[in-house]
Amino acid sequence: MGQARIDGGRAADRNAELFCEMLVTGEAMLRGSMDEADTTLLQDKLAHSPAAMSWRSALAWIRAAEGRDDDARRELASVAHDGYAGLRFDANWLNAVGELAEACRLLADRDRAAELYAFLEPYAGRNLVAGRAVASYGVADRHLGLLAATMGRHADAIRHLEQAITGIGVGLRALGCAHSREPWGDPARGRDASQAERARDELARAAADARRLELTGLERRIARRAGSTAA
Repeated sequence: MGQARIDGGRAADRNAELFCEMLVTGEAMLRGSMDEADTTLLQDKLAHSPAAMSWRSALAWIRAAEGRDDDARRELASVAHDGYAGLRFDANWLNAVGELAEACRLLADRDRAAELYAFLEPYAGRNLVAGRAVASYGVADRHLGLLAATMGRHADAIRHLEQAITGIGVGLRALGCAHSREPWGDPARGRDASQAERARDELARAAADARRLELTGLERRIARRAGSTAA
């Protein structure tokens, strides 16, 4: 990362420092270790960036992952105010919707999930990227699965998660599969025995991927989810 900062400075790209910080924060998010995410950049962007509402979407996700539910709901409500009017339909819009989907899933917010599902559905099969594709959250199908599960649409959730696993590009396959298999316990909970067995299998495979890729926070979350699914 140090070399990237040096090279970016030599190229006189005014976004070089920003992109390096995005990679550091994005890595913590993908590991599932939100406690390692430095929100200094986020707070600065909230105060000074014309794309502040998009940054607020990321903050909603981080606060929800930290278990600061009241703070997360406040950030989510701010972005959703007046029909999401403050969230510009620009290069930041799609990744912001993905971040809000992550927050909705963690907060079990069914109403917001339905709104975001309608926004995201036309983008099934597309990758959600941020900062000129510096960071990627994988295919939109995974986020659609999270939202469908939050709404209680179990069959749709499983369909989307299956598409997320099969539709991931080669470069993101190992990482994306871990994240796409982890939510399987949501739509499987309370379903029939075969679906519960499938959930346990997918969670086991997600745990193996997370362990191999050193996604420590995600591995801990999978372990908790596996215990819940088994119960």
